[in-house]
Amino acid sequence: MKKRPHDSAETRQHKSEASKRSWADPEVRQRIRRAQQRALADPEVQRRVREAQKRAWTDPEIRRRRIEGMRRAAADPESRQRKSQRQKRACADPKVRQHMSEAQRRPDVRQRKSAASKRFWADPEVRERMRLGQRRALANPKVRQRMSEAQRRPDVRRRKSESIRRALADPLVRRRRSEAMQRAWANPIVRHRRTEAQQRPEVRLRKSQSMKRRLNDPEVRQRWSEAGKRTWADPEIRQRRNEGRKRALSKPEVQRRLSDGLKASWTPERRAAMGIRAAKMWKDSEAALKEAGWRPSDWWKKPALWRLVALFLLSRDVSVSNQEVGKALDAAKLIPCPRSYGDTWRAALSSDPEVGSKVAIERIREIRRWIGKPGTRGSGKPRKRGGGSASKLEKASK
Repeated sequence: MKKRPHDSAETRQHKSEASKRSWADPEVRQRIRRAQQRALADPEVQRRVREAQKRAWTDPEIRRRRIEGMRRAAADPESRQRKSQRQKRACADPKVRQHMSEAQRRPDVRQRKSAASKRFWADPEVRERMRLGQRRALANPKVRQRMSEAQRRPDVRRRKSESIRRALADPLVRRRRSEAMQRAWANPIVRHRRTEAQQRPEVRLRKSQSMKRRLNDPEVRQRWSEAGKRTWADPEIRQRRNEGRKRALSKPEVQRRLSDGLKASWTPERRAAMGIRAAKMWKDSEAALKEAGWRPSDWWKKPALWRLVALFLLSRDVSVSNQEVGKALDAAKLIPCPRSYGDTWRAALSSDPEVGSKVAIERIREIRRWIGKPGTRGSGKPRKRGGGSASKLEKASK
């Protein structure tokens, strides 16, 4: 190809410096932007620009130079910083964000982007190059840290959640995603590659740590719980999932893969960890059963009043009078004293015949017999046998 005059290094340097001086002037920059916007508003101009771009990219020499220029810019930290600042300034403007969002949702734009993406990913060489590039990027701890921090930002999570919900609310999108997943998993190469990636120790460790971090956040647990309840509360979704599970489990290939996966997952480390967890679970269960041994076997069959009084009596190492029981019930305010007993539990359980309630005192007496905790006199001293001077009511109350 014949080299044109403007291809020389001196000419390019001169034009670059002149362009930088022009763009450094805000007034010039604004005037050029307005002129570009007016021109690009014309469909004929848009068509000519697209055709010119296509012709330029079909030229191997031009394409090579442009790619090299983009690579040099991407490798320059200063250039990346300028580009990042420009994008941040643009996205900080609500009007710009709104314009970009509306443009991305236009049917013709989405159709063009979809067709271009399909053509791009249909090239095996491109797919391999992109896969290797992603691996190289993710092998850098700084890149992973930056991506992780960006994904955890509340505004990013909110936007992604809203976008996913809007997309999945469209039955056509759901169907397309389902068909794409089925096509991908029907490919033995893809399935093998994904399975191998999931079984890599570093991948499993990262996923485990990520899941633990999420589950340690009460807000995340609450959101997951509410989302799961909403999903399973929909009869259509529940039926669809059950039918999908049944169809999958009816296939011998799926059963074999599940069996192989379970066998492969039982590594010595996992078996040891499961053994430790099982031993701890049984130890906790034995402790809980031992702790619950002080309760009567029909504990949960009794009314709440019985269990509340029994808990109070069993929590004391010394004998407790009925008046102290009544005082505790009034302080707890969990079970109001019935009007037929009296105004308060303390009055209803009083040893004074004119104030106390025989029915209430008899009820406490039955609870004491149930748990084997005798009472005392109102002073808190242990009851003496054969107290002939005590009234029958006082004896019944103890």
